[in-house]
Amino acid sequence: MLYRVLALLAVASCLLTACGGGSDASPSAGAPAHSHAGATPQQSLAALRTQSRLLAASNAVAPQTAAQQLMDYGESQYPQYFPGHKPAGAVDSFVYRYYPETGIYLGVVVTAGGPFEYLGVYVMGGVFGNSPAYIGPLSFIITPVDSTPAFEAPAAQGTSGATLADPGLIAMMAPGFPAMFTHSLPIDFQGNGRPDLLACRASIPPYDVKFPCRVLRPEADGSLADVTSQVLGAGTLPGMEPREIVVEDFNGDGRPDIFLAAHGYDANPFPGAVNVLLVTNANGTYTDRSSTLPQTPDFTHSACAGDLDADGKVDIYVGNTSGANFVGPYFLMGKGDGTFTKKTTGLPPTIPSLQEKFLSCLIVDLDQDGFADLVLGTHGDLGYTDSIVLFNDGKGDFTQRARYVLPAGPLGSADSLTLDIVSLDIDRDGRPDLVLLSSKRSSTADVGMQALINQGGGTFSDETTARFSSSAHATGRDCGVIRVADLNGDGWEDFYCNIGPQDVANRYWINTGHGHWEAGSPSLPRGRDFGIHAVDFDGDGRPDLVQLSHTAEGGIAYQSFFNRTTRLVPSEPILHAAAAGDSMATLTFSVPLGAGVSPITSYAARCSTGTAAGVVTATGTASPLIVAGLANGATYACSVAAVTARGSSLASGEVRVKPQSQ
Repeated sequence: MLYRVLALLAVASCLLTACGGGSDASPSAGAPAHSHAGATPQQSLAALRTQSRLLAASNAVAPQTAAQQLMDYGESQYPQYFPGHKPAGAVDSFVYRYYPETGIYLGVVVTAGGPFEYLGVYVMGGVFGNSPAYIGPLSFIITPVDSTPAFEAPAAQGTSGATLADPGLIAMMAPGFPAMFTHSLPIDFQGNGRPDLLACRASIPPYDVKFPCRVLRPEADGSLADVTSQVLGAGTLPGMEPREIVVEDFNGDGRPDIFLAAHGYDANPFPGAVNVLLVTNANGTYTDRSSTLPQTPDFTHSACAGDLDADGKVDIYVGNTSGANFVGPYFLMGKGDGTFTKKTTGLPPTIPSLQEKFLSCLIVDLDQDGFADLVLGTHGDLGYTDSIVLFNDGKGDFTQRARYVLPAGPLGSADSLTLDIVSLDIDRDGRPDLVLLSSKRSSTADVGMQALINQGGGTFSDETTARFSSSAHATGRDCGVIRVADLNGDGWEDFYCNIGPQDVANRYWINTGHGHWEAGSPSLPRGRDFGIHAVDFDGDGRPDLVQLSHTAEGGIAYQSFFNRTTRLVPSEPILHAAAAGDSMATLTFSVPLGAGVSPITSYAARCSTGTAAGVVTATGTASPLIVAGLANGATYACSVAAVTARGSSLASGEVRVKPQSQ
């Protein structure tokens, strides 16, 4: 029957949505755990047959999923025959992958409704010859693997967690009420790949009391240390009630600066607040430069950063939604020194006039023309229910091209809010895709996740059903912000709720491979107060988790959870700097904190201007890496990934560089 597959390859399309996602398969006890890179074709077939006697059969996994697991296993154990991760195709009764480097097909017979034990595994082509070689039934070859990451709490904390005890801490109390954490964000203040946690609180109406944010540093034993003064400086810190935390290098010193959308008191008459800007000093501490921002309090619900006018300096979109002073959205155009100029032009008139309101935003070059576009997530108010893309003319004007209306999410458009937007390359085709988080406008009883795949030219196809399946629509309390982390160490992005309720299991979406997500297990740690946060306590490159809460006295309570999942690929390299040269950049980085099951064979650098043609890559075995062939005067965003036979790590954080002629 494999001959029939080969005959139809010329007309068969790759049916990834039918194939389902692949997850990583590992041998059971006693099976070989290393790559068989030196095996001959005959030895490989014999080893797979031996594997069929060592691995347990299971009827609990869908045939398509089991087929993907088998092919993942083949890629990891026999990279000389099945190099890299290839997309799966489906035709007739076969799921298959083709490896053009070796000319080999790896196929599995998947008959809908047929007995699991009859699913056959075949190889053909290249060194295996032109006749299909039958390996054995799939049920004896593959052991389904639970891709759920494993966490455990430190024994010292028990089940009740711990309290951050520091006599220098000021109790965060409104009159009679402890202040709750509302927004927190992991930020790598030290540049060592182990982020600290910027944790911010707000008081509960009817009391309008603002508190400084705290910087909490994860320690190897699972404890937290308050290093606020050490990081932010010993001076008086601004109080705030943030709705969004934006981290970018605003002054060009290579360290993270912070813009906080200080939403203000959340009750009538919604007076708003002046936003907060913290900019780094030469000694690594921060100065409060909020006085350089517009001083009229505005009601900011979203903020996002990027280079809007292509001058190599970071700008900010400030997304307001009315408030007592009726201040509409505007831009803060960066000067490159940590200060900004307010700009009120360049938006369609319905937006600054607040006829049309948006709750979330993202700046990303979606059409890959080299200019950052603006994605806005709907507020669903006043009859405007669309989330949209506004395209940039290259000078920060978003009125010259027609808007692109994004497809409605899984909750529909009539009663939906878009709470957060994330960009990542879901299908690994080099184009930025979108994931949107939504909730019901009329209640907090539903959560939606939407996957939009970039088709090029700024258009998208909605692949939510294929990518998220039943996890696209969850019931229960809503989820305010989603964050990205590789929780199970497979080199694919997972999602978790950074702001989520404590009365339901905190929400996770675990990537099972190739851009497909499943709902995380209910056994994963729940949120406390307002969510859960991924940091690395013990420096092993695995994202650990911490819940934050408050004590009755206004202190900080927490519970940490160590990540015990075996990494299949390394964690991200730690990119420190990009030094500009003549048509080149030199990238300096540290090795990943966490290793995978296969050794690192090389590092892959990528520098991009945002355009499809403006991507330049380089490989090497150690730091530094030189990326040559760059255009002088153009600004590039550069990153580094670690490469193994099993697959690549996620990319490091980006640094910007502008090559210049010498």
